[in-house]
Amino acid sequence: MIRKILIALAGIVVVFVAIVAMQPSEYRVARTATIAAPAPAVFAQVNDFHKWEAWSPWAKLDPAMKQTYEGRPPEPAQSTRGRATTRWAKAA
Repeated sequence: MIRKILIALAGIVVVFVAIVAMQPSEYRVARTATIAAPAPAVFAQVNDFHKWEAWSPWAKLDPAMKQTYEGRPPEPAQSTRGRATTRWAKAA
């Protein structure tokens, strides 16, 4: 009886491994959204990290998150860092 169970489990594992091995090694996930605004207005919002808090879903999940900004907004070298004050799993 135990031998049959072990053979069945081994068969399930072999089938699982075969299915996983046949999957592509890379995948792509894409999202699109249509925004009812002119392109320059949208670009002005996403080009300046200081304006991200107005529309960022992460800022809404953790309003007390500490943000730091480096660089000037129109420059490509600008960066931002955030430190969460709550766990995302609790907020979501």
